Amino acid sequence: MKLLQSLAVIFILLTILLPGQAGAEKQGRIFLDGIQSYNDGNFSQAIASFTKLADAGVVNGKLFYNLGNAFFKNDDLGHAVLWYARAARLIPCDPDLKFNYKHALRMVKDKGEDNNSGIVRILFFWNYILGQTTIQWIAIVFPATECTGCSAICADIFHYGIISFL
Repeated sequence: MKLLQSLAVIFILLTILLPGQAGAEKQGRIFLDGIQSYNDGNFSQAIASFTKLADAGVVNGKLFYNLGNAFFKNDDLGHAVLWYARAARLIPCDPDLKFNYKHALRMVKDKGEDNNSGIVRILFFWNYILGQTTIQWIAIVFPATECTGCSAICADIFHYGIISFL
């Protein structure tokens, strides 16, 4: 009787553990296939392999780091920065990750940075000197005073006949 119970427990444990083991082996194989694809220079295939693991719910800093590297080599800087940032949350002290992440961030140019040329800074100097609230108040008050002042000046010009084209 005890032998039968022991065999039943072993059978139950094997049925529970073996599918998990097979799943882990399959994920390990997918990861190694991704590494091999990356080493062969087939970055899109490496991305597909690594993404399959990430989509399956695997949360691993090295996986995310490798995804960032594959996207970087595939000239997709946006996704590379995304995956490097995700990896940095899991393995913040990895020196290779820090270097690659900083390098990718330096390569990404924000569209707003291109507009900060010298001529733009000169023409829109108030944007760099005044605060946003001050600029908003000036935008509200200045046109109102300008219109009343302008209408008074125009009335004087037409009244005294300075401009006689009418």
